[in-house]
Amino acid sequence: TEVTDGTGLPASYDIRWGAGTFSWPSATDVARGSCTVPVAGTAIGATRSCTVLGLLSGVTYQFQLVAFRGTLNVNAVFGALSNLASGTTTASTAPVASVTISPASANVVVGAVEQLTATLKDAAGNVLTGRTVTWASSALSVATVSGSGLVTGLVLGTATITATSEGQSGTATITVIATPPGGVIFQSDWSTATGTAFTAVTDGGRWMNYWEFNNGTGVQLMSVVSGASINGPGGRNALKVLQRGPTYAANVQQDNVLPPSTDFYVRFYMRNDDTSPNGDHIVTVDTWGYSNLTFLRKTSSSTAWQFVISMYGCGFTYPIGHWGPTNATLSHGVWYRFEYYVHFVDPTHIQVHPRVYDASGTQIFGDAEFRQEDYGASGSLSFGGRDNWTLASFYAAGYSFCVDPTMLTHFGMGNNGQAGAADTGLPWYFAGIQIRTDRWPGP
Repeated sequence: TEVTDGTGLPASYDIRWGAGTFSWPSATDVARGSCTVPVAGTAIGATRSCTVLGLLSGVTYQFQLVAFRGTLNVNAVFGALSNLASGTTTASTAPVASVTISPASANVVVGAVEQLTATLKDAAGNVLTGRTVTWASSALSVATVSGSGLVTGLVLGTATITATSEGQSGTATITVIATPPGGVIFQSDWSTATGTAFTAVTDGGRWMNYWEFNNGTGVQLMSVVSGASINGPGGRNALKVLQRGPTYAANVQQDNVLPPSTDFYVRFYMRNDDTSPNGDHIVTVDTWGYSNLTFLRKTSSSTAWQFVISMYGCGFTYPIGHWGPTNATLSHGVWYRFEYYVHFVDPTHIQVHPRVYDASGTQIFGDAEFRQEDYGASGSLSFGGRDNWTLASFYAAGYSFCVDPTMLTHFGMGNNGQAGAADTGLPWYFAGIQIRTDRWPGP
């Protein structure tokens, strides 16, 4: 039943869902179906129903909503949370019509692993669960695969991995490669031709996965650019990413960059030419799966921009704390070098040490300058956070962040615009990406 927003008008609604233990801060906004957030009110006292799409069959889900007035993520005023509603989706009896393996191809370093996932669908395109899947490798001497789809690279070569269910099969190509000498695991200079097509941003096949949602109206991977005014430091080519409206992500991602639970160093150059204060740009160090490592979120004005990075705790989709250089501003149209040292305290806990350098190569931020903010700050949603902590003191106290090490094998670059943003269409640029296992990378 619809309620008032407190001013005599119908309220709007934020609806979230989750499987298993439900917690509102970590639950997911409904993004498909007629329940897609925000849900606009129609008439006070009216009985409403809506649909949620994209759920798996045979799974128990919980749902909760909150009424609000205003604009979500801008000036919304919320009511109390509703009761929890739950239900179990019915398992489909339709036969398997297709099997798709993700990723469809991957490079695996000798001795490393790559987790493959098989998605089963019926003839109508609905995802099926609870079916038996068998896995096989065409070259067991090159790469093996477990009953759960975990591939292990043995020697240099190529193997085709097949997943089969109810007579239907899908395949993926695994190329087993050697670790490059000198500790360099991955590097990219966007060396392919200028353009807007997919091939223009693969950089010689180094980037195995690619997302470009809402192309033409939302965020878009524009091109590899070259020119005196655009080149990154040292004449490096740059990837141009443009926010063009109130929709979401454009990303390129490389899977299986390094073995799980391996300490590594990341370096990339970034330049922000977007002066719009609207929107919440998320520059991902590991795209798409927010449970992975960090994302870098910016706020901006016409003269400068600021950022925070986010570290994730065990079981939370949303961050256990945002961390950023206090009262620090960066300039538009200027290249900065970002570096991360990711240290595994144990196989599932990490300490991330960020550094930021200006165009001259002078370090301007490090552990001592990154202070806990937002969710970890006093007076806001707190997961036990303290706003007098820096990363340096947080780590010195023996704390770390919980991670899924198999997710930290992925790496990507992109730009995720906030829904409802009215940005000006000015771009970000990325250049000089390198991942190592031996030391902090130099300029």
